[in-house]
Amino acid sequence: MRFYSYQQMGCLPDKKEMEDRIVASGNILCDGLHVIAQAKPGIYAVLDGVGGMYGSAYASTLAARALADINNDPADEELLQKALESVHNDLVEYSRTATTATGMVISESKILLFHIGNCRLYGLFDGYLRQLTVDQTRYEDMRKQGIAEAEIPDSAKCVLNACLGAKKELISSLVIVNITKQVEGCSRIMITSDGIHDFVSIESMEEIMNSPAIKPSSLSGLANFAVENGSQDDLSVLVLER
Repeated sequence: MRFYSYQQMGCLPDKKEMEDRIVASGNILCDGLHVIAQAKPGIYAVLDGVGGMYGSAYASTLAARALADINNDPADEELLQKALESVHNDLVEYSRTATTATGMVISESKILLFHIGNCRLYGLFDGYLRQLTVDQTRYEDMRKQGIAEAEIPDSAKCVLNACLGAKKELISSLVIVNITKQVEGCSRIMITSDGIHDFVSIESMEEIMNSPAIKPSSLSGLANFAVENGSQDDLSVLVLER
C-alpha cells in the first residue's frame, strides 16, 4: 500500500495557521507533501477544523491525536466510536471549537469508514471516482428536499449539520460502517477537504487518480487549481493506493 498527501494553508484574510490535519497510520501531518512508499495498515483521515471558530486548529489536532493514539488497535469499532465521542465531549466543554473527520480504518481483516461533516472520501472503480460519503450540510439537506441546485446558495455548503464539537447534538450523525465488501475492486482511495472538492471538478480528480503512477506534483497541482478557482480555505488531499 502506498500513501500520498498534500496540504496547503488557505489565503483567507488574517489567517495565521493551518486548521486541517491528516492522520496517516499514527502520524499527524499539517503541511506540505508526504509520501509513504510502504504504508502500513492503520487509520488514514482528513480532519478540517471548522473555519471561523476560535480554536479550530486545536479541535482538528485533538481529534487527530485521539485517532493516532488508537492506531495500534484501529479495527475495534466500539473503541473508535468512544474515542470520537470523547473528543466531541471535550470540544463541547471547551466551547465553540469544532472539526470534521473523514477517514478509513484499514486492518488485515476489514476496512471501516468513519465520517462526520463535509470532507469527502472517494473510491476509484473502473476509472471512475465514486463518492462514498455524504456531505452533512444544509446544502445537501436542501438538495434532498428536491430544491433545484441552482436555487441553493453556495454558502449552504459551509453550514454543517454534523461535526465534532460546537453543540452536543451535532455528533448524532457520526457514521462508522464496515465497507470491506463495498471497496472490493477499488484500486485507489482519495480523501479531500472542502477547500479542494468545492473548487475542483470530479473530472480533474479522476484524471489524477487514473494516472499509471500518482505523481506527488499532481496533488500540489490540484490544490493550486482549487486556489485558481477561488478557494481561500485550507487544502488537504490524501491518496491511498492498494
